[in-house]
Amino acid sequence: MKTLTTFCLICCLFLQAGAVRAQPVEVAVLEHFGTLDRVYRVDNLYFAGQPDKATLQYFKNRGGVAVINLRDPSEYRMDERALTREIGLRYYNFPVPGKQPVNPSIMLAASWAIEHEGAVPILVHCSSGNRAAVALAAHVIRVLGLSRDDAIRTAESAGMTKPKTREKLEQLLDGGLTP
Repeated sequence: MKTLTTFCLICCLFLQAGAVRAQPVEVAVLEHFGTLDRVYRVDNLYFAGQPDKATLQYFKNRGGVAVINLRDPSEYRMDERALTREIGLRYYNFPVPGKQPVNPSIMLAASWAIEHEGAVPILVHCSSGNRAAVALAAHVIRVLGLSRDDAIRTAESAGMTKPKTREKLEQLLDGGLTP
């Protein structure tokens, strides 16, 4: 009887271990972040619309280390690369054109940059925050193993508000996001 009980206990542990999946990510909403009304934070990552110089300085003053810009160069109104360097932040640009499908390679490159920087504060942005939320979804699927639906919910919690952007995220995830 003792052997049977031990066997059943071991089987239950293996079944439970197999059933474990990644938990949804907690997204904090930060109000009045520099000149931005709202920024979303997941651990060391900050997701936002376009920051100005004051917001980049605000981020730097609070320990910010790197900026990942997802805007296409045709959207620029300022030389963000020069500005971030002047402030003392590292800068990455992975252009995600707003009207085209999301390229998996670009999302993977952004995720790699996040991993490369480590656990330091990183600001990921686009013009409105929608593409930045897509980058978060791609990152949590690749790194944390979240399900498709949990990744979409996470993106919505982090500022993905446009139905067209949600469609693009669904297409990206349905097409496969492989490392």
